[in-house]
Amino acid sequence: MDGRIVDDWVMADFPPVLVQLGVDVFAGEGWEAFDRGEKVPPEPPAA
Repeated sequence: MDGRIVDDWVMADFPPVLVQLGVDVFAGEGWEAFDRGEKVPPEPPAA
C-alpha cells in the first residue's frame, strides 16, 4: 500500500506480568496450581 505500514501485530503475554504484580487473572485455575501440585490435571475421556 504505497510502502506504508498498514498492520502492526504485537504479541503480549500479560497474565505472567499480572502475576508478578500480584493479580491472579485466572482465579487460581491457571497452570501454576498444577505446577505446584495443588491440582491434578484432568484425564481425557476414555475412548
